Amino acid sequence: MEIPTSEALLTNAYGWTIEKAIELTVKSTEYAHEHGLHVSFFTLDSTRSPFNTCWKIINTVATKGHMDALTIVDTFGVTSPIGINYFVKKIKERVRKPIEIHCHNTYGLAVANSIAGLEAGAEVVHTTVNGISEDSGAAPLEEVAMATKCLYGIDSKIKLEKLTPLSKLVQERSGVHMPPHKAIVGDGVFTAESGIVVGWWAHAKSMNKSPLEISAYTPALVGAEIPSWQIVLGKKSGRDSIEYKLKELGLSAPQDQYNEILRRVKNTGIEQKRTLTDEEFKKILQELKVE
Repeated sequence: MEIPTSEALLTNAYGWTIEKAIELTVKSTEYAHEHGLHVSFFTLDSTRSPFNTCWKIINTVATKGHMDALTIVDTFGVTSPIGINYFVKKIKERVRKPIEIHCHNTYGLAVANSIAGLEAGAEVVHTTVNGISEDSGAAPLEEVAMATKCLYGIDSKIKLEKLTPLSKLVQERSGVHMPPHKAIVGDGVFTAESGIVVGWWAHAKSMNKSPLEISAYTPALVGAEIPSWQIVLGKKSGRDSIEYKLKELGLSAPQDQYNEILRRVKNTGIEQKRTLTDEEFKKILQELKVE
């Protein structure tokens, strides 16, 4: 059950007084409870509301209406992790009901704000797959799930290996596609183009070290289709990239030709505005008469 708790929305968007908002919310939450519904009181725009105004509405609903849980809502994504942490702590001091957190991504802080809310004592985070929502989106399920599990050790019971397949399904059905660098589920998350990173990867692999030596988690953890990191060639490649790709394809070239191969790889990447396919790399080798 939602109602604005900021005077900005109440007065300018709804044309209501605070008293009218309270009266309607008390009646609707009580009615929902009497009919057997679990009632989470969703305080629209609470992060733009003076605390005393917000608290007046919350307290009246809690005492005269009904509230099984309380949702703190950053409707316009205007707060910071420090701000949401402070707000939730103040509410926790006064409310003995579960606290939920609902953040939008206006400044790219939806995940950070959601986690800050959890740190302050919230028990529930509202998320959407791929962060799909109105305007700049909401807190992405996959990012919140992975951050809470890997950085905080919180077991949400979410099957992390289903995150990538779920993301792909939602992209297919919704028509809203993610950029390759999208955290957790992007197609380019496990792709390395930079020469220095390829050098790290090659050295770690030669020493039989775990992929976790140079990455935060493995593709398998989030159900990515690729079994391991993919090394690609492009404008950011280096000599280590050339050596690695040659070995991967079972090819060889004199080291005194590496610089010329690299130059052509970079130029192709710049001209095409993308990474090269293996066929394009082989074509460069053929042009240089490299077997």
